[in-house]
Amino acid sequence: MKLFSKFVFICNLCFLATAILRYVEIGYNHLSKNIDAISFQPLKSSLIVLGYSALLFNLIFFLVFILLKTIRKTTKVSNWLIIVNAVMLFVELVYFLF
Repeated sequence: MKLFSKFVFICNLCFLATAILRYVEIGYNHLSKNIDAISFQPLKSSLIVLGYSALLFNLIFFLVFILLKTIRKTTKVSNWLIIVNAVMLFVELVYFLF
């Protein structure tokens, strides 16, 4: 569970990078410039895939976390990581639904 929570945190960081990258490239396209913000395509593709799959991994993390808390099993996940992942889940839901 501890390793999975860190993976979800990394996916959340990739989501933030993807969202910023999207708005930067929209700004470049608005100025009639075809400039890529990240010219190394494999890195850009990896950020996008991990960023957009962050919502799925975040939902799975919290379903498992809630399930373990209801069974009364202790988890060795730090509180700040749970709070950051919860905030990012809310941000991702707002981003994708609205």
